[in-house]
Amino acid sequence: MIVIGPTDSFGSLLRVGRLSQNLTLAGLSEGLCSTATLSRIEAGERDPGYLLAASLTERLGMSVKHLEMVLTDEEFDRLEKRRAIDALVARGDGSAETKLGEYESLVEEGDVLERQFICHRRALARLVKLGIERLLLGSGMGGEDADTSSKQELEEIRKLLGEALGLTLGGGMPSARGSGMTVTERSIAVEMSCADQILGCDEREKTGCFLRLREAFAGIEAMKDAGDLLSGPLSLAALACASWYYKREEFPQALSICGKAFDLLDGSGDARGKGFVCFARAKALSRLDPADEAAACLARELFKLAYHLFGHLGDANSQMMVEDAI
Repeated sequence: MIVIGPTDSFGSLLRVGRLSQNLTLAGLSEGLCSTATLSRIEAGERDPGYLLAASLTERLGMSVKHLEMVLTDEEFDRLEKRRAIDALVARGDGSAETKLGEYESLVEEGDVLERQFICHRRALARLVKLGIERLLLGSGMGGEDADTSSKQELEEIRKLLGEALGLTLGGGMPSARGSGMTVTERSIAVEMSCADQILGCDEREKTGCFLRLREAFAGIEAMKDAGDLLSGPLSLAALACASWYYKREEFPQALSICGKAFDLLDGSGDARGKGFVCFARAKALSRLDPADEAAACLARELFKLAYHLFGHLGDANSQMMVEDAI
């Protein structure tokens, strides 16, 4: 964990991290800021602000949990507004769009990272409303399948996600440059792959999506603070992979990835992600060995926990999904 001190200390730390990964100024800054700006930040001559500082350190795989310690009052106020919007989006609250509109009025036209935040959260709010998790489970666990209307909506959302990702990765994926991904970039990439898995027309396309999502899950699992920073894409990737395994009756693998996701989500505030991972874990457990009474008992408890978590969120549709499974 990195505790950020004065601006010049942050710049020195950033430079050490960049050089330790053999990254050029252009390689790290591409899509985020100019090389001149990054050079000034590293020299302690410019305050990067929260979003840029977070994005640069995230691309280096460094934790920024204490970055708000050096924020100006204006930056801290924006951070709190973004957190409030995230909470509304996670709950599926319809007022999220209103808050995003209010927040957008504060953003300058050329601020790429702020625009990416707004574009991504608009897409994410639509994914939550659509019930992306239930659609992922339905593709393999016999739940809610995507109808024509849902697929059309999902195609529109995927385009919006692509626009959001292109704001910082218009020049190609980070792996081609050697740098990592920011939390937002990684989240969008997972969400796009989940959409592709649902929309996939043939087995080859779906297999490609599964392999990308399995790799994404492994990458998130290897990160520190994954449950805090990446709970959304972590649970989506786990659900997509578990559904894939379940459909092919590979129940131990489905149970394993859900167990890992559940452990990583422990302590996070993501009730939605926990609820769906609990549900998928219970489904896999109930099929692992139907004659095992202890496993059946644990599955029932997991179903109950999922039902409780969905009730806390006011998600009646997901509660009905649990009732149908029991």
